[in-house]
Amino acid sequence: MLTAIADRLWVAEQPLRFYGLPIFSRMTIMALPNQDLVVISPITPTPQLTQALDQIGTVRYIIAPNLYHHLFAQDFANHYPEAEFWAVNGILAKRPDLKPDRILTEATGNISEDVLYLNFPAFRVLDITGNMPFNEYLFLHRPSETLIITDAAFHFGAESHGLVRFLAKVLGIYNKLRPTFLERFALRDRESALATLRETLTWDFDRVIMAHGSIIQTQGKAQWRSSCEWYLQTSNI
Repeated sequence: MLTAIADRLWVAEQPLRFYGLPIFSRMTIMALPNQDLVVISPITPTPQLTQALDQIGTVRYIIAPNLYHHLFAQDFANHYPEAEFWAVNGILAKRPDLKPDRILTEATGNISEDVLYLNFPAFRVLDITGNMPFNEYLFLHRPSETLIITDAAFHFGAESHGLVRFLAKVLGIYNKLRPTFLERFALRDRESALATLRETLTWDFDRVIMAHGSIIQTQGKAQWRSSCEWYLQTSNI
């Protein structure tokens, strides 16, 4: 159920259909030095998953990192009532039934010296309801030199379903770390996006974990820079 990625870093996945496309959704788990666990983008808290989590530490933070990855957050929080449930600003307008302990509003912060986070307020998407914000937070797990993103980019390669691979090739993003054209076309505040992405490039990381697609185990920073340049349509970032 849990896949170890590095020391004190794990992921768990579950199948997901997005507008009919068969993709996976990935949850990331980090253990702090005291064995408190940080859960980002929670998936369904099945008995098998929660038992596996309880064996590696104590779930202390449950984070819905943007306005789209919230479907299972309350179920997770209900299972772990002693944990702090964090969600992003704007979530209660979309999900008034949620009961987060904290709404993230700050531009930057940290959970411990090991885990930093940064808001990406300019990141938006064109969906069926219009030009919509993600209000996504990006994370750095410093001990493992890992950038953790949710929907800020995808990485669909050989491990993806055949239909997903086909569409990724048509869109020119196959086996590349990229957002889609829907996110690029939705961008309105380029200067804000540039400032955020430049800040991420000051972080020290080699691996990139995203919510959808194959994990980039090495040379992730170069691929993230390429993704940022494609998204902003610039070669100077």
